[in-house]
Amino acid sequence: MARLLVVDDEAPLRLLFKISLEKVGHQIDVAEHGGHAIRMLDESKYDLVISDMAMPVADGMDVLAAAATRHVPVIICSAYLTEDSRDRAQALGAVMLLQKPITPSLLAEAVGAVVK
Repeated sequence: MARLLVVDDEAPLRLLFKISLEKVGHQIDVAEHGGHAIRMLDESKYDLVISDMAMPVADGMDVLAAAATRHVPVIICSAYLTEDSRDRAQALGAVMLLQKPITPSLLAEAVGAVVK
């Protein structure tokens, strides 16, 4: 189906997202922080990025900005979404914002709405 990049500094969550999205047919790469994700965006083409907001090295806003310059849609996932962070993410072009915790079925549904 689609090639996705999952970015989160929590290893168990990265693994959960990877496994659940692979089960519905997507090819998944993972990055443990925003800096790693930005390097991966330089090296490969993705159909969608799913990124946490608060991470070391580079945060979700940095990932969002980098993905926007490459015309790659981004879903932001965070346990700490505020009105300000929602506004900033939407201004930078986030196609969707999801509040953690996120179930595998909700994630698959969100991805399906973006990559058709």
